Amino acid sequence: MNKKSIIIKIIFLVVLLLLVGFIIYGNNHIVTNTIIFTNDKITEELNGYKILQLSDLHAASFGVDNKRLIAKVDMVNPDIIVITGDIIDSKFSNKKVATKLVKNLADKYPVYYINGNHEYLLETNARFLQNN
Repeated sequence: MNKKSIIIKIIFLVVLLLLVGFIIYGNNHIVTNTIIFTNDKITEELNGYKILQLSDLHAASFGVDNKRLIAKVDMVNPDIIVITGDIIDSKFSNKKVATKLVKNLADKYPVYYINGNHEYLLETNARFLQNN
């Protein structure tokens, strides 16, 4: 092997490792955004009302029993939590992780939930398997 091909392989390996590291970080990092909505039609009793939205978790686990995620939620101390779908993954779902997370959150906060496309796919696949 010549020196140029070794350098190219090293560069490729470094880029590949950086890409893998970025993907792992992105899939395990909790992203939070704060949006403050103001409107004269909002009553005084709802002033400061906090709605926390969780979405697209895909059965991810942020620490043992999702302690990192629950700690972030507790820091916000929301009045309600809305889960807007895809808390599980239709292909690689660990329903126990998602179920335990929702139970732990519901023990502390009012939680509202709607299905996402991954939950819909699980239901559709289950019906298909029952009928065939």
